[in-house]
Amino acid sequence: MTPRKYCAPDIEGIVMLEFKNVSFAYKNCQNIYTDFSYRFDAGKLYAVTGASGRGKSTLLFLAAGFEKPTRGAVEYNGRDIAKIDRSAYRARSIGVVFQSYNLLMSNTAADNVVMALYLSQKHFNYSSAYEKALEMLAEVGIDREKSRRGVLELSGGEQQRVALIRAAAGESDILLADEPTGNLDADNHNFIMRYLRRQTELGKTVIIATHNPAALEYADFELRI
Repeated sequence: MTPRKYCAPDIEGIVMLEFKNVSFAYKNCQNIYTDFSYRFDAGKLYAVTGASGRGKSTLLFLAAGFEKPTRGAVEYNGRDIAKIDRSAYRARSIGVVFQSYNLLMSNTAADNVVMALYLSQKHFNYSSAYEKALEMLAEVGIDREKSRRGVLELSGGEQQRVALIRAAAGESDILLADEPTGNLDADNHNFIMRYLRRQTELGKTVIIATHNPAALEYADFELRI
């Protein structure tokens, strides 16, 4: 683990997510993790690095509750996420940016964010949720006109920004991002990483899986697996 230059001193030491003696293997595969333990603190950005197939994406899937450990536990605020409502956990406590974005391609950019706001139970009124979505998208350079476009009408960099805002819309404690800048040019890479960096200043825990060495400049810690 390599500490870097950023910190959030007012929340120093608050554990948001912890892997406790986690072992995991996919069916008919060798173990991906064996007795793996690690803690992720609030207000920090963690870059998970390593060769393909070493378990970077699997770590994010375990953290999000898409997969359960074979042994051990992944705990959110001291609670084993395998023993709580994982759908509610993903809707309200954790945001996920998938490598392939996983946006609702038949919907507009704004409606992708509105859906996340509904699921997080932050907004129950469509009009207020829609206005909130427009405000959030504007923060990442998606203006009102583009917000009303279908996702397929947006560039790859713009789609990634929509995916980021959708993940952040629920004001969750944790943001997970799988290769968030893998297919982007340098300008979009820096924009996305600065946005993720700002989320830690709000007290969030940010965990990214990445092959991009440039992403480490924004990280507090590198976790190489």
